[in-house]
Order: sequence, then structure tokens, then C-alpha cells
Amino acid sequence: MEKNITLSANSLYSENTVKMGSALVNRLMRLVAALVSVVTVPADALACYYSRVLGRDLNRRQTWLLVNAQLAFFVSAFSSTGLMMRLVLCAWLLQSVLACRRAL
Repeated sequence: MEKNITLSANSLYSENTVKMGSALVNRLMRLVAALVSVVTVPADALACYYSRVLGRDLNRRQTWLLVNAQLAFFVSAFSSTGLMMRLVLCAWLLQSVLACRRAL
């Protein structure tokens, strides 16, 4: 015995769902844009500071590479971990310094 079930979709419900979904996406896009603008202001200030210290113009990527190298140095220098973790941290430091050197 075969049973067939027919499901009907309420067009009003699906239209409201699409409108609510697009409104949610719009709100999320505005939130992401606001967060990006909040993060870029300190990043630009830091890039300006590094540019003055180094005597050359730096972009955001170069700034983040310098921040990464500094973070790698402080974490590897002041960590109290085992030998394997120290080797990993030293590899991170070496990689970040070499990336800075290539970018600058």
C-alpha cells in the first residue's frame, strides 16, 4: 500500500522568512563593517608609529608582521614550557622574523 502526502507551502510564511533573513544579513554586514572600522583605527595608528620609528612607510600587512614577530619573541622568551614547546615557539619566532625580513 502506497501513501502519498502532499505538503503545501504557505507563500506568506516563506516571504516573511526571506525578508527576516535578508534583514538579519544586512544587520550582520553592518556589524562586521563597524567592527572592521574599530579594528583598523588602532592598526593605522600602530602603522604610523612603526613608520616613524623605522623611517619608512609601512602598510597594515607589514605592521601585523612586526606585531607577530614581537609577540613570538615575548612568548618564546618568557615562556616556562617544556623542550618541545620551546622548539615550536622558536620555530614560530624564526618564521615570523623571516617573514618580516622578506616584507620589509
